[in-house]
Amino acid sequence: MILKPIDFVANIFYLNGVPIRFPKESMRHLYTIYNSNSRAKLFKFARQTHKSTTIACELTYPCVKYPSFHSLYVAPTGTQVSVFSTDKLDSCMRGSVIIQTYYTDSKTKDQIFYKEFSNQSKIYLRSAFYSADSIRGPSTDKICIDEVQDIVSDHIPVIEQSMSHSMAHWESLKDVYPNIPPHLFNSKIYAGTPKTVENTLEKLWSVSTQCEWIVKCQHCNRYNYINENNVGDICLICNKCGKPIYYEFGNWVSINSTGIIDGYRMPQIVLNWINNRNNPDAWKINVINTRKVYSSERFFNEILALPYASAKHPIGILDLKACCEDYDMSPEELKRELEGIPLCAGIDWGKGDTASGTSYSVLTIGGYIKNKHRTIFIKKYEGRMSDAVLQLEDMLRIIIRLKCVLTIADTGDGRTSNAIMVNKLSANRFAEIYEHGTISQKIKWNGDKGHYIMNRTRMMTDIIMEIKRCQVAFFKYEQFEKYTPDFTGIYIHYSERTRMTIYDHNVPDDCFHSYMFSRIASMIIRGELSQYLNAGK
Repeated sequence: MILKPIDFVANIFYLNGVPIRFPKESMRHLYTIYNSNSRAKLFKFARQTHKSTTIACELTYPCVKYPSFHSLYVAPTGTQVSVFSTDKLDSCMRGSVIIQTYYTDSKTKDQIFYKEFSNQSKIYLRSAFYSADSIRGPSTDKICIDEVQDIVSDHIPVIEQSMSHSMAHWESLKDVYPNIPPHLFNSKIYAGTPKTVENTLEKLWSVSTQCEWIVKCQHCNRYNYINENNVGDICLICNKCGKPIYYEFGNWVSINSTGIIDGYRMPQIVLNWINNRNNPDAWKINVINTRKVYSSERFFNEILALPYASAKHPIGILDLKACCEDYDMSPEELKRELEGIPLCAGIDWGKGDTASGTSYSVLTIGGYIKNKHRTIFIKKYEGRMSDAVLQLEDMLRIIIRLKCVLTIADTGDGRTSNAIMVNKLSANRFAEIYEHGTISQKIKWNGDKGHYIMNRTRMMTDIIMEIKRCQVAFFKYEQFEKYTPDFTGIYIHYSERTRMTIYDHNVPDDCFHSYMFSRIASMIIRGELSQYLNAGK
């Protein structure tokens, strides 16, 4: 009988003095990870989600099962390596009666940076922050690069070069051990907890299968991609109907079928020792109270396992190119596909200073087409069309022709134009939005003033992250390219004085905001923001 890796690990290893167990009601997500035959895996995990324990078992079990197998663990600093070695690896090895009885003896070495087994297998542990020179010596079959978000990407090829003879090693073993799996050799694990949107972890994630633990709501059948919208007062909630959802109704779903690395993201809040229907205090302590003391960045990173857009220029050209698909901007080209699709429009009103190139009015139209929000039309009003009357007439013509169900525009300089829009489209199909900096909710409806108010930073972060994760689509890059400076020119700034993170721009950003308003309109129509807009009603 050939044991699956998950069963082998459960029969060999101990954790904190007791055998490791993988109950399906709480650990089912690890079955796929352990049993995967992929040569490359990526763990994008929140803190305290068994990332390090999984790594320790993944590195150790082939060393026990097969002779002369060499594993390598790499972390940015010596301190991180030492903590992993003593807290996780030693727990796996020294806690196992089988390993201590049959795989270690008085001759095998058990050091912080080097472990030996009596079957000639070895585990090396190294750090690689400023340099990967310390990794050039060992010859290995399997590597794990932990806290990869802090590893310089140039170091990774050097680390992986330690496996250059690994497949030759497999060749030498397969005659003696016919069932020895080839995928264990020259295999890689990348692991980390997200930080910014621009680091090594996110680069690897972009070329991975991007598996998400998607939880189906048992009340409204919504499939939930877990993020901050699922944080309820006492438990994890559906981001559509707001009712409780739980781990056991989830499954891994790949977002990127073309990925070359098996990538898995696991937020802390989805696991049932946090989201426990029988222990609401666990949620209060670990989520609600934590959110009060953590910064937004830290909460996103360590609890939600999401990067936070804190890089200087969070949107790059490559991000936009990745979102561009093979369809033309002209809505006429999509006429059949648009039948019955509720399209939404967004307008960012320019301030009229077109001579200096600092502001333009922009109209963007998009809708939820083929399971993704797709932008089908953008128009920047320049030159003669910057005239307020002309652009207003043109916008109304396009919006009416495409039967947009909701149009959202910014307040302020567009007050007069917005009044005309309401008159022509009706209050049901047009709304203003005011960008605020400090409201606690992401978005809310102000009935007294008759417009939406949004938290500018939170909403922009969500929109930026959608683009970074390639969860939305734009038309062909050849047609979209001229609008890209409005996206890439946005930068992020943290004010020590106000202790707030803000977005600003060094070139016009009107296209981005027009796009954001159209995206918000689409989210409102689809009910994606209902938990905020229905609050207090």
